Amino acid sequence: MTVTTEAPTTTTSARVESVSTQFAPTLLGVPGDELAITWTVAADRPGLTQLAYEIEVASNLSFRTDRATTGEVPSNEAISRPAPGGRLESRETRFVRVRIRTEDGWSGWGPVARVEAGLTSADDWSATAVGIPSTVEGPAPMLRTEFHLNEVPITARLYVTSLGLNTVEINGSRVDDVHLAPGWTSYDGRLVVSTVDVTAALRSGANAIGATLADGWYRGALGWTGQHSHYGDELALIAQLEMTFADGSTRRVVTDPSWRGSFGSIRAAGIYLGCDLDQREHPHGWSSPGFDDSAWSSVQVVPLDTATLDPNTAPPVRTVDERPMERLENSPGFILDSGQNLAGWVRLTVEGTTGDTVVVRHAEVLESDGTLHTRSLRTARATDTYVLEGDGTHVLEPEFTFHGFRYADVVTTARVVSATAIAISSDIQPRSTFTSSEPRLERLHSNVAWSQRSNFVSVPTDCPQRDERLGWTGDAQAFAATANTLFHSAGFWASWLKDLEL
Repeated sequence: MTVTTEAPTTTTSARVESVSTQFAPTLLGVPGDELAITWTVAADRPGLTQLAYEIEVASNLSFRTDRATTGEVPSNEAISRPAPGGRLESRETRFVRVRIRTEDGWSGWGPVARVEAGLTSADDWSATAVGIPSTVEGPAPMLRTEFHLNEVPITARLYVTSLGLNTVEINGSRVDDVHLAPGWTSYDGRLVVSTVDVTAALRSGANAIGATLADGWYRGALGWTGQHSHYGDELALIAQLEMTFADGSTRRVVTDPSWRGSFGSIRAAGIYLGCDLDQREHPHGWSSPGFDDSAWSSVQVVPLDTATLDPNTAPPVRTVDERPMERLENSPGFILDSGQNLAGWVRLTVEGTTGDTVVVRHAEVLESDGTLHTRSLRTARATDTYVLEGDGTHVLEPEFTFHGFRYADVVTTARVVSATAIAISSDIQPRSTFTSSEPRLERLHSNVAWSQRSNFVSVPTDCPQRDERLGWTGDAQAFAATANTLFHSAGFWASWLKDLEL
């Protein structure tokens, strides 16, 4: 995150407008690297030149104590400059600011960038990986535990990753807005860890943590051969909740054999398959304290080398756009159009009764007769199915999958109230814009940007729709320069190149 401090009186019209590190500003729990600082400048008087800079790093926002500085560095460079202080230690927080000198003198200090390290050593982990036996593309395992707190912590960090995909809830609510965590890496050598600030989710008294797992790229089908389990056969969660209290004491809640496991409403889920969800199977209250898990089974410890655990360097996958879908009245069946090809899924609002079914299929283009063109998907089913529980309004979204599509058809015994196309991508931020007097050029530029969004889903892929979606290096090399022009892609590439090296 970025925070601002009051700047001292300046002797020049130049000013530092932004300060960043090599990590995305929204990323919490970064690796234990040395910091590389980048800044942008502006001036009210044209013609000024940066002649020197100074970078300050401190452990507190006041910059009054525990402070390190580069001193004056004669240079006009402002990209990836080394910060003082050396490598980050586990859990360490640093604040960074920059000022520059021009012909008119020193500017004031610019905005402050905050960086927090994750668990940077295997020795930091006391959690073990746990899971329950499950089948490929079968029901999604659900794991849970409860614990008691005498008081609310002043800070709480959840360090979490999994063999397979995961979502985590505390006291009945999701802890973040990330999709497809922990993403796709070379799992044998590197499994990235998410760090989540969960301070606000905890309360005095009884608390509960719940997690759902799915195959994802780890165990699900990859490629057009139908093969699965490329990295392993067992899904597992490893999570470590670290809390600090007002008196300075700390406490951990970790995954261990005391956790319990079962299955719920997600009956099947796969990257190519889609998601089958039966609301009638959902164990209501499962991630809240007081839930009766006596019928659940004990978890099993799954072998996991903690040396492979690596704090994330790239922005995670998030929702990047939501687009209302319109029904095409002149097409056969119930065909929806988002107006844009994207990677993601359809969020449906329907009115129905218990046992009603909803089936949503996805495609990028239509056949000449107005039906979905699905032949090019090959073995990718790209279909989400739902069975409703209860009478009334239901909001339906799949879990642990995504589709490349513009169009969708819906077959249901319920009434469709509304439909929204949810676009997902690695959460990289735009770096440039383009406008033109020629609408077709603007559309071409928009298509390129959307192609990047749809194919930057944890790794750079060749396509978002069929039974491929693989990280071919040729595609990435050809597009890298464009990607870096359109979006702040450095962190994304840095993460992927680690896996390419592995």
